[in-house]
Amino acid sequence: DFGALYLAKVFFPDAFYRNQGAPAFGYGELYADFGLFTPVWLVISGVFKGVLAKYFSNKTQETKSAHYFIMFLFCIGISVIPVSMGWLFPEHLMIAFMVYIASSFVFSAHIRFVLLRSDK
Repeated sequence: DFGALYLAKVFFPDAFYRNQGAPAFGYGELYADFGLFTPVWLVISGVFKGVLAKYFSNKTQETKSAHYFIMFLFCIGISVIPVSMGWLFPEHLMIAFMVYIASSFVFSAHIRFVLLRSDK
């Protein structure tokens, strides 16, 4: 067991063995997984997410494209995929790529799918 399940097993063994789940431990889950490396991990991941958020924010404002907006939403903590755990960066990249492909689709020579993408 790791994360919240490890903490629940150590601190709430009765509830854990009755399969009642684990309470919310906040940063305690990270401390259970990474130990003293947790503050370093929080700084590195925060800087990485901040740099990505700024990049995708600038690209969204510059191009007005939905695929950049999806990645921006992910970087600021709004997930397009409704699951409660995990860092779904590769999955959001795939969704953004599919939106990019869909927005590039040409129905005819004169009509573009303009709901998702506006070219300058």
